[in-house]
Amino acid sequence: MIPSAPPKLSILYVGGYTRSGSTLLAYLLGGIDGLHPVGELRELWTKGLVHDNLCSCGARFSACPFWQSVGELAFGGWDRVDVDELAAASEALTTEPRFIPGLLLRAHESRGFALLRRETIRVYRAISDLTGCRVIVDSSKVASYALLVANDQAVRLRVIHLIRDSRGVAFSWAKRGVIKPDIEAGATTMDTYEMGATALRWSYHNAVFGLFGLRRIPRAVMRYEQLVGSSALEIETALRRVDIDIDTAARDALAKGDVSLSDAHTIGGNPMRFGAPRQVVRLDDEWRRALPRGAYRRVTALTWPLLWRYGYVVRQSPRPS
Repeated sequence: MIPSAPPKLSILYVGGYTRSGSTLLAYLLGGIDGLHPVGELRELWTKGLVHDNLCSCGARFSACPFWQSVGELAFGGWDRVDVDELAAASEALTTEPRFIPGLLLRAHESRGFALLRRETIRVYRAISDLTGCRVIVDSSKVASYALLVANDQAVRLRVIHLIRDSRGVAFSWAKRGVIKPDIEAGATTMDTYEMGATALRWSYHNAVFGLFGLRRIPRAVMRYEQLVGSSALEIETALRRVDIDIDTAARDALAKGDVSLSDAHTIGGNPMRFGAPRQVVRLDDEWRRALPRGAYRRVTALTWPLLWRYGYVVRQSPRPS
């Protein structure tokens, strides 16, 4: 008798550009029975295996019982993984736009990408087996990583495309002194980027997710501002669009307006992962008061097509004084 193939892995991928609320959304989704957030799994090879950063539980990756169990189940131990090749492939995949057309067309993969896809699937399978979850929530954001995973027949990939107002994202990336707590508390700060450069990256990353319809990958679009304003409704609507059920208990929990960070083991993401076990969901709209008028106009000019496409009606947006 030919052995039956294992069931497809159900992956809910939170995509979009950085500083758009993906960590918040992942944790909110993690409060739904059967959905398990893992953070930005694409960062596992570098932040986890190369740099040994902190897991959200507070332990170094190498000392986190959860991630060590994943490595043992997937590979017989992380020491059996070709870390250098995987880290290099992940870096190339997520930083070089030239690979997007080939991924969309299912073109021939390089050796490094084939290895990265295969080992990522093994990690997903180990997480699924270890937790018993029905859906893994991967908030890696980058479109190229989602397409690589979608090209594997073992995966059923669904996407929540999370968008935040480009002006807010640009303002967030221009802030100085934001600590990277997953490296060493108080020791390292996050990079900053010029607002025009951020605006162009915001447009590129969000535009690529608009192409997912060419591959018929189920995708629900969600705006950060609406997520924060009405978490239960927005999440239920998005999950319904990608054919994931949500029960009454989950609706009630989301309606409370807070998010639980306890008992999670996530890699990469917003520093909120290291905050209080329960946090109130609040809108971050400081940019509306603090963004200089010139910067507002520049970012708006560079991003207006997608601002219009996704419902950020420019002429109605409050302007900073």
